[in-house]
Amino acid sequence: MDDLEITPAEARQRLERGENVMLVDVREPWEFELCRIAGAKLIPMGTIPANSRRCAREIAFRRNRSLVHGD
Repeated sequence: MDDLEITPAEARQRLERGENVMLVDVREPWEFELCRIAGAKLIPMGTIPANSRRCAREIAFRRNRSLVHGD
């Protein structure tokens, strides 16, 4: 894995430690409604370019690495 990816186990550990992370769920809204991780932000993959400024602002605000969730 490279620096832009982490394993599901590492994501869980970071969340359990209470690290200041932004968990981004890139699945479709209907998938998000079926199940999701508490606190995850839904930004479907197809809308990432349109939401890039929003993501950048939130990442800068948190000053920490974001976690992306999706298939």
